[in-house]
Amino acid sequence: MPGVDVSVRELEAYRSNVTMPDDFDRFWERELETLRDIPMQIERNPIPAYVRNVEMEDIRYLSHGAIVHKATFIKPKTIDRSLPVVILYHGYNWNTHEPHIAMKYVVQGMSVLLAETRDQGMDPEQSLLMPLGGAAGWMTRGIFKKETYYYTRVILDAVRALDVALMLSGAKMAIVEGGSQGGGIALGVSALHPKVKAALVDIPFLCDIPRGIELATDGPYLEISHHFKVHDPLHESEEALYDTLRYVDGVNFARRITCPVMVGIGLLDEVCPPSTGYALFRELSGEKAFRVYPEYGHGLSSRHEEEKLKFIAPLL
Repeated sequence: MPGVDVSVRELEAYRSNVTMPDDFDRFWERELETLRDIPMQIERNPIPAYVRNVEMEDIRYLSHGAIVHKATFIKPKTIDRSLPVVILYHGYNWNTHEPHIAMKYVVQGMSVLLAETRDQGMDPEQSLLMPLGGAAGWMTRGIFKKETYYYTRVILDAVRALDVALMLSGAKMAIVEGGSQGGGIALGVSALHPKVKAALVDIPFLCDIPRGIELATDGPYLEISHHFKVHDPLHESEEALYDTLRYVDGVNFARRITCPVMVGIGLLDEVCPPSTGYALFRELSGEKAFRVYPEYGHGLSSRHEEEKLKFIAPLL
């Protein structure tokens, strides 16, 4: 069987070495309290719809640091408010969610929010200079202080997006879905927000991060290697850097998640190595399902879309 990691037998036995910080819960509660103090200030503007019986809106709202965020809200003309709203989080530098991706939910009477990630687009309102800088991309921005780290703020933004979606839809609960970066974000939201009914997590990034940095041959983990190679070849900053990453690691979030979770991975994934997905799945203690695609890499079979719909069907 092909693979880019270790054997399947070793994958099934693998456990992450990532540890939980003693102040993990206190840290996130403080950050969430700061977020709650910021008003949403939601603005809604209609977008011409090209699908019958579907309505679309451009959404603006405030998130962490009072930064304006964008999203697209897609809904059937008649929303079934007994059903959860769905929030979709996109991959790294891949904020091209198009409305058709929401239709698998809209056809069932659910509304969908396509959330954008700060800085990963062309809108200047969503850009934020990081106080501690960064070596490349977004992976190292503000990384030497957990309060200023880029992904701390991204996860808080994702929590705010869920609150916005609940308000727009009138739903009482939410389903979160994402692939790669979006999968890591969905895990953080699932651990931090009590209104998550289920999480659909594909090829998750930000899970067992030290392992990902060690094994990845493509993608954002290489930005950490670049930092050490160019700025710290003796790894004198390694302890501080890895300590920050523990606060956003999906393995630690998984230890706090209680809702049902489906995880999908590919054994040929060179961006998010398979063992990191196995490590995540092992730490989930609630209802969970795992789909492994031996011939796929950082992108899964279209069959997986069917598997996700089957997984959430009993929950609706």
